[in-house]
Amino acid sequence: WEGDERNAFTAAGRTDEENEAYDFLNNILNWRKNNEVVHYGKLKHFLPEDGVYVLFRYTEEKAVMLILNNNNKDAKEFETARFNEVLGSFKTGKDIISGKELTDLSKIKIEAKSAMIIDLMK
Repeated sequence: WEGDERNAFTAAGRTDEENEAYDFLNNILNWRKNNEVVHYGKLKHFLPEDGVYVLFRYTEEKAVMLILNNNNKDAKEFETARFNEVLGSFKTGKDIISGKELTDLSKIKIEAKSAMIIDLMK
């Protein structure tokens, strides 16, 4: 704004931490706006277990799995069999946040105080 000492509307005007937050949101929001299943898919929640909450947005052809680990210090690894009602025919996925490919959905590990948004594929 006029009179401000710095311009946070550009990457050069932001701190490293602000750029990290900007890039994080930019990545997720751009992915979201072009993803029909997020807008129109059914929603299925599962009860949290051991501080880990999982939900899905899904259609017959497409699904997204959101995982939130609310544990302060502990990464959690868990088996996904209890989600088979939605995971059923999906074999692999890609974490939208990290870009990591998941080739085995039978067991997933998530770091403490973090989230994963997995774009599932058949």
